[in-house]
Amino acid sequence: MEVHPYLQQKGFNEWLRAQGIHVVQFSPLGNMNDFYRQTGWSKQIAHMIRIIDQPILKDIGQKYGKSPVQVVLAWGINSGRSVIPKSVVDWQIEENLEADFELQPEDMAQIATLDAQARFNDPSLDYEWRLYSDLEGIDGTMRGKTH
Repeated sequence: MEVHPYLQQKGFNEWLRAQGIHVVQFSPLGNMNDFYRQTGWSKQIAHMIRIIDQPILKDIGQKYGKSPVQVVLAWGINSGRSVIPKSVVDWQIEENLEADFELQPEDMAQIATLDAQARFNDPSLDYEWRLYSDLEGIDGTMRGKTH
């Protein structure tokens, strides 16, 4: 499921874990590339800064000698999920593999403050059907958020 610092879906993740369901986290960086910013999938939240440009993540990364990307991937792993970053670039793949490190609780708490319930992978407008109407990250839940 889509999980990243801007869409943490804490309640749903807790419920899934209680049911014995292991979450595989896709779009760990929020799919904030130009394709998604220009489609109906995430136009409403295209004004947000990219997750990897978040000062909090940069500061945490400096503490561990890691990049913001590695911090985001480690956050997912530290939260008990399998994380699937997408890349075909050799140096990015190598960097992704070095993201399995433990974050301190205070760093996890800082990342928790980034939750804006911002869903980037939502083709609901294209399908003319609210696909995520009962989950976090629907249109009305994030109006006014400017992270």
